[in-house]
Amino acid sequence: MSDEVENVFVEKIIKNKIKPPTRFDFKLDSWIEEWEKVKGTASKRDGKIFASGCVIDSLLSEIRTLLDDAYLRAPKTTNEKLILAYVAMSNRELAVAMKNALAETRASAFGIKINANYIGNSLTLQEISHGCVDGLQPAIRMCQKRIDDNQPIKKSAAPDDLMSFIRYEIDLSQLYVLYSHVWQCLFWSDYDLIQVDKEQKVYCVKQPASEFEFSFENSAIRRERLSAQKGHIATDPTIQAIFSGDKYVVIRKQGKRKLAEVAHVKGADEVTLSRNAHWQITTTDMLKYYPEEWLIKEHGKGFAIRDALSVMRCLMLMSGDLMERFPEDDSVWSLNKLLQFCPTVQALSLKFALMKATGLAAEKVSNILEFMTFKADKTSDLWCQPLIKKSNSHYAISVSALASPVMTRLIEKWCVELGIDLTQKGYKYEQTVVDLLNEQLVQNEFIDDYDQAVGKRIKLQAGEEEFDLLARVDDLIIVGEFKATLTVDSEVMKQRTADTLQYAGIQVNRKTKFLQANIESVFKRLGWKYDSTKQYNFAQCIVNSARIFIGYKFDGVPVVDEKILNSYFESKTMSLLAVPCEQGDMRDIAWYELYSDLKELKDNLQPYLLRPPQLSEIEDSFEYSNVQLPAISQDSFKILQRRFVLKDVSPTYRMEQEHDFRVFKSADYEEQIAKVDMIM
Repeated sequence: MSDEVENVFVEKIIKNKIKPPTRFDFKLDSWIEEWEKVKGTASKRDGKIFASGCVIDSLLSEIRTLLDDAYLRAPKTTNEKLILAYVAMSNRELAVAMKNALAETRASAFGIKINANYIGNSLTLQEISHGCVDGLQPAIRMCQKRIDDNQPIKKSAAPDDLMSFIRYEIDLSQLYVLYSHVWQCLFWSDYDLIQVDKEQKVYCVKQPASEFEFSFENSAIRRERLSAQKGHIATDPTIQAIFSGDKYVVIRKQGKRKLAEVAHVKGADEVTLSRNAHWQITTTDMLKYYPEEWLIKEHGKGFAIRDALSVMRCLMLMSGDLMERFPEDDSVWSLNKLLQFCPTVQALSLKFALMKATGLAAEKVSNILEFMTFKADKTSDLWCQPLIKKSNSHYAISVSALASPVMTRLIEKWCVELGIDLTQKGYKYEQTVVDLLNEQLVQNEFIDDYDQAVGKRIKLQAGEEEFDLLARVDDLIIVGEFKATLTVDSEVMKQRTADTLQYAGIQVNRKTKFLQANIESVFKRLGWKYDSTKQYNFAQCIVNSARIFIGYKFDGVPVVDEKILNSYFESKTMSLLAVPCEQGDMRDIAWYELYSDLKELKDNLQPYLLRPPQLSEIEDSFEYSNVQLPAISQDSFKILQRRFVLKDVSPTYRMEQEHDFRVFKSADYEEQIAKVDMIM
């Protein structure tokens, strides 16, 4: 097998000519038969994927068999009780993880690792959060399907203990998701499969130490930082005061009933005030990146996405209040004790409380609650549908899913459900970025001779091209391609985004060559003045709305986001380290000087785009975490997963890196840095 040949086996899987092992109708015999047809001309990657499929199928088949066997030993219980138990365990696991995270003392707020599982693996808070929700989804979905199909659980003649049964199915559900994700990593992200011990059937699945993967991880940390910065803004009392008239919902016990009540943000604690302001700020920002009609127009379901976001805000704040009220003693030795972590609410009281809190009409709230109720079908997603029907009159609340909703994921998933064409996102994003860039060009102290950024189709006798972004600063021309990609929440989306950006790089290079070959004619069509005495230079970039793969070069063209592009022209300096002031603002104690005159502004733009200083992490900032996935049995395949996490670093680690731009420090830098115990 050779790396030089086409990935024939992989391509057949991508084109759905071969079913992958994560499909329920996968057949190992067919998998082997298809491999035999191509193995003579197959690539090394083909061989790895074939072997991976055999391993993953074995593991997933074992889990399905064990689950079937478990239900042959089912205790006396109901689907309704089980679904509440699984929601409770999901909520409890996140609550315990959050408690442990708050107890950790770290120099960096990102990449915090927690050792709070029976195997002893150190996991990041994000990994635990996803495991709490995604890992329990299969068990919750199967319960919901049996409820919908009116299929009761048959009690065994020799039943297992109820709590043992619950824990066992949860373990199997999480394992199934884990091993399915391992396949996604191997297939879509080309992780390495290394045989560690043939006799014991031990394999290592390793994230490649490639520029591509480091860029992906670095971008993810940048997105977290941007969210944290917005969170800091939301702590400002003047910002919070803008939304002081907001209301939300809490659940309170009245006698034996749990009812929803309206609460006022103005009288809430600081955490609620900040979370509410953060949500409202983010909602406003969404209008810059999504077409307005997507958010304000009703799309056949009797409500607009903006209405659904208003309800989700109330549910999110409600979940924070619920988590605070979970028992301090998080041990769960009985079903009743476990169910203390599964808050429920009377459906009618929730509807009325949401009507008062949001100002929405009764029918709209009813439609939204139905839309946000988790279903048994495979497209249903707890992150976007965090309500579970306990009965026709009560909801159970997935606090774990509501603890940290991602608004872009909500909007895009809901758009799919509502039948909205997501390709239209690009036009809004393009106009937003062009407008923001022009605002910075006009105010920059060094720029006098320039032409505003535009997007335009240019038709000439020599051919035609549609330029997403063209701007001129003196003799420098900026050529950019916009890609309004969707939220990357899986390995599949990661690869699809990479494919889109690869094509964007090809487009930028093709359009740049067209511009170079026809520069005078293009200037004329744009209404720009061509100066034959100037030697025009070109800066290239891909502007990506999802803020992923920042700094990575596709076909030699670097990826940035609109904030990175605009920041360069907004100011000649950029913050490197900042500390809080007594007034609550942040003050720079170290900063970059990106340029000091027009010549440096032009010369430094492309190096800036190639290595944006906003990306604080370098390859050495990461280390491999070794996660031993639970073995199903002694005879099963065993998987060790090695993937990148941030190292624990000192607060000054950014200052100790090699810098591409001049660094300046405040007069009191040494005094201030000595006080810093955590970086954001």
